[in-house]
This record gives sequence, structure tokens and C-alpha cells, in this order.
Amino acid sequence: MPGDVPLVTKNLINKIFSAHDEMGNDLTVVSMIEEYPKGYGRIVRDEYGTITGIIEELDLLEHQKEINEVNTGIYVVKNEVLFDVLEKVELNEKKQEYYLTDIVKLMHKDYKVNSIVARHPHETMGVNDLYSIGIAEKYLRDYINKKHMTNGVSIINPETVTIGQGVKLEKGVVIYPNTTITGKSHLKTGSVVGPNTEIHNSIINEKVEVRHSFIFNSEVGKNSTVGPFAHLRDKALIGESVRIGNYVEIKNSKIGNGTKVAHLSYIGDSEVGQRVNFGAGSITVNYDGVLKHKTIIGDDVFIGCNVNLIAPINIGDNVLLAAGSTVTSDVPTGYMAIARNRQVNKEDYYKNLIRPKSKTLDEILASEEIKEEEW
Repeated sequence: MPGDVPLVTKNLINKIFSAHDEMGNDLTVVSMIEEYPKGYGRIVRDEYGTITGIIEELDLLEHQKEINEVNTGIYVVKNEVLFDVLEKVELNEKKQEYYLTDIVKLMHKDYKVNSIVARHPHETMGVNDLYSIGIAEKYLRDYINKKHMTNGVSIINPETVTIGQGVKLEKGVVIYPNTTITGKSHLKTGSVVGPNTEIHNSIINEKVEVRHSFIFNSEVGKNSTVGPFAHLRDKALIGESVRIGNYVEIKNSKIGNGTKVAHLSYIGDSEVGQRVNFGAGSITVNYDGVLKHKTIIGDDVFIGCNVNLIAPINIGDNVLLAAGSTVTSDVPTGYMAIARNRQVNKEDYYKNLIRPKSKTLDEILASEEIKEEEW
């Protein structure tokens, strides 16, 4: 017996019911032609082509193993007939099981039994193990990708692209290889995604580019760019014409239009205004070990490299935060904040402190510090 039949379609089921009614069958068996039938029960027919039984793999005679018409496990049968026949099914001694397939042998003489051969075998293939799951996924992936491509979505190397059934892709979307899009994601016209990108339950608006990145439960505004190697998660709301660069993580934050977070930054639990510039290595420090805290940043703020913003904190509009600062207090609109130690240069530091401690190998060997037996 095959396992689950995950790819059967509503259209096929309707055709089976219609054929059953039109032929006036008491039992209709759905079969398929399988090039490698091992593991399936085989369909047995008489000299007139009438189905007379189904023989399971374990019970096959040697010549029956060559039969390539197999049982799909899909039947349509009249209830009142079925329950009478089930009482006659006997225990299979080899497997100590009752075979439902025995109803074909019991019914074909006294009732009208016919079969329907499925035209597309993958629709009725059984899934019994991880390998067959992989084969079923391939067919499902091809079906979904074909539907989107015929509707105007460009998918490069579609065999490497996985799209969930609940995903909405608008005409003009481009998807590059090794990309996975799942959940209720919606990609709008002109967006370009991939390669090597994963998007789940997220909205990608018009003319957005996402490269080598992960986006989960978030939204990216139109004309923005994400990546490479960016991570947006947990309600990251990215505005329009925003740049999210490499190795940037944004979590549960709203980023205003025109803002740039070019590289090596973390923004968490924050509300960021428009046209803000984050220098490399700038961090919103949102967690104190017990609670998460919010950072609020106004419009037109310039944040220098390696700035730490210790939340909760509020940065006004038109503020400049000097590179290397750890900012712990609110900064009013129009101010500049510098929060770092004053630089001190030590004269002759290398000559007096480093060089005397740095001996060459010859100097070490010439000294008595290392004995011969230590080498």
C-alpha cells in the first residue's frame, strides 16, 4: 500500500467522482503507471482488461513483479456495499493484517468494479520515506514555480527556488537562485530577491532589492536595498529608499525613509527617524539582562562609527553622535554628543617599553634563559 498522497488535486478528485457516477460503479480504483513499481501493490487484470484484484508487494509472484500498473490507494465505493464486503475480508497470515485491497477481489464478480488510470503519476504518488518526500517536494516546487512564471515572475534556476503555496508574487518580480519564500509573504512589482535569500511572512514592496539575506515577519518599503548578509526579524519595518547593508541586524524596529545602516550594526526595539546615518559598528543596546528597552532617534541624525546607544534613550533631530561614544543620556535636538575618554599619546613608548621585551631568536639562544634540554 502507498503512504499518504500529498499531491492529489481537487480537480483530479472531481474527475474521479464524475467517472464513478457516469460508469455506475460500485467500486472505482485509481491506479497509475509507475516505472519503478517496487513498494506498490500491483493491479491485476483478466484477459479482457477488467480489474480483478490488487496484490501487495509481499505477496507477489515472480512474474507479477514486472507489472507496472500500481495501486494509488484512492478508491470510491458505495457505503452500503463496502460494509457488507468488509466482513468477508480475511486476515493476511504473512503480515497479520487485514488488507483493504482485498475488497477488489471480493467485489469484482458480483458488483461493478472499474479503474481509472491517473494521467499524471506524480499526482497520486505515495510518500513512505524521506526520499519520496523529496520527490514529492520537487513536483510541488515545479508546479508552484511554473504558475508564477507563467504569470510574469522571472525565476532564475527555478529548480533551486522554493516558494510556499501561500506566497503572493506580483508580475515583474525577479527571483535569483537558492532562494526560499514562505508563509504569507507578498513580493510586489519590480522587487528583486536573491540569490541565497530567505523570506518568511514578510512584505517586500515595489523595486526593493534583497541579496544574500534573511527576512522574517517584517516589511521593506519601496526602493530600498537589503544586504548582502542582513537579518531583519520580528516586525522590522523598513521605510522607503532605505539602505540596509552587510552584516546588519534589525529587530522589532521602525526605520524611517532615507535612512542608511550600511554595515556591522544592530538596531533592536527602536524607532528611527528619516535620513539617519548609522556608522559602521553602531549599536542600540536594548537589553539590560532582564528587560528590553526602547531607543528613539529623530530625523537627520548622524551616528558615528562604533557608537553605543544605551536604552532607554531619546535622541532628538539634527544630532551628531561622535564616533566611539557610549551614549547613556538623552541628546536634545541640534546637539552634538561626545562620550569617550580623552586620547593620551605616550612618547617613546615603543623604544622604552616594547623593544626591550622583544628579543630575537638569536638573542634568546645566546642567553642562558633556555637550556638545551628544553628544545
